Amino acid sequence: MPRRKRESSVIVHKNILPIIDLSEDSNATTTIITEEALESHLLDNDNTQPDPEEYSPNDDEYSNDNDDHSTLSDMQNKATGFGGHSENNTKWIEDTINQAISTTSEKVKYPSEECLIEACYNALSNADNEEFQNKIKCGGWKRFYNKQIRSLAQCLSRQARSNIVQRIKDAIHDKFSDLTKPKTQNRQVTTDKEKKFKNSDITRECYTKLNKPVDVNDDPHYTFLNLIIDRVFTNPKTEKNSITFGIAVTLNYLDPSKGVNMVPSEVIERINFFLERMQVSERESL
Repeated sequence: MPRRKRESSVIVHKNILPIIDLSEDSNATTTIITEEALESHLLDNDNTQPDPEEYSPNDDEYSNDNDDHSTLSDMQNKATGFGGHSENNTKWIEDTINQAISTTSEKVKYPSEECLIEACYNALSNADNEEFQNKIKCGGWKRFYNKQIRSLAQCLSRQARSNIVQRIKDAIHDKFSDLTKPKTQNRQVTTDKEKKFKNSDITRECYTKLNKPVDVNDDPHYTFLNLIIDRVFTNPKTEKNSITFGIAVTLNYLDPSKGVNMVPSEVIERINFFLERMQVSERESL
């Protein structure tokens, strides 16, 4: 099996992060997590998973790319009510929605239903397609959205979020080469593998190392967490919401008290904490 190509060690842009002291972090794990406590946490996570009819189980990278592409393609045809010979005539709708959700996801990682509706409506309204506008006015926007766009918009939002999570985890394992990804079974991490990963010494070591300088002689304030975030977010115009999302995912992935997969409520709690630290008024909500 060919080795995964490592990212360039050159940092294009250094993002400004809030000061993070893991010893003061409410989620820090300075003591050993017992097996009973971790198992209780995993069971709690099972109860917090979204409805499978509406959402995918987790925002993580443990999925088959071909399956994901096929599912999204099927959903695009089903959601817009188009396909077959007329697909090319309506591709602009799919492209418009895709761009609208992509733009929204840069600012809001867990957009509400109202947020998705508004983003799609504004994008399609500005598309300047008179025939389409007439159909919307006759049938009603909300009805059209719920019947033909809603599922696609939600899927694209999840995909955008999941793509960032995957890039963050890849950056973590790229920097901490001794940290092995937990093995999956049927594209999911089993409870046993999760406990083994979270209870391992190397995971705890990597978690505490996040707060330590990469090279104390070069820059004592530039930590491993800074390095991971800078590997993922290279655009100087990256939204602070994305930066705090990256911090939250990194901490939760290595935090022994958290599950391997991202539980939205736990990620949002940390996002909002760091947004406050960065003096950003907007907050994420679930």
